[in-house]
Amino acid sequence: MVHKKELILWLVCLLLTVSSLQAFGSARFSGGDTFEAIDLEADITVSCQEGMERDVRYVTCSESLLNPGEYTYFVGPEGVVADTVKVKSTWENGKGEEKQASYDNDKGRSGKALNLWISTLLQRPLLDYGVNKIDWEMSQGGQTVASGTYDVKVVDKGTRRCPSGYYSSWTMNDCRFPSSVCDRHFRSYNYCE
Repeated sequence: MVHKKELILWLVCLLLTVSSLQAFGSARFSGGDTFEAIDLEADITVSCQEGMERDVRYVTCSESLLNPGEYTYFVGPEGVVADTVKVKSTWENGKGEEKQASYDNDKGRSGKALNLWISTLLQRPLLDYGVNKIDWEMSQGGQTVASGTYDVKVVDKGTRRCPSGYYSSWTMNDCRFPSSVCDRHFRSYNYCE
């Protein structure tokens, strides 16, 4: 008789564990689990004039895009109430990055979109080429309420070359800092498609 009660208790625990693993396994990025990285290149000439000052710059523009987007939301499993989410990515080379955001229970996602790909002096990307192991943890009032792991893949789609371009500007800043002109050039050629 005791064995039967233990067996029933064990089966109930097993069912609860399996159902909670299934619920927690549904966490994901809103952008999906496969992304494509594309490098863009183009040579442009920028001619600037501001008052009596003039300059001409020859620039090789380069940019790295991530499709479907460089930013995405973390979407938590249904029914989990949390105020914070931590997402840690481990890249194939063993390095990685960690992000933390508030969690919006009404929308079922992080309060802000997470930076997956943009790299600057002030921010690091969450993802890298290849398979990225994503460990996530949701907490409420400092206590962990759900956690899990899933993989996100970044496929290298190579380099696209845009036609060359010429731009005139009435501000010297476009010659000193041509990144905005590069952005405009890539947009005007629909990102070299």
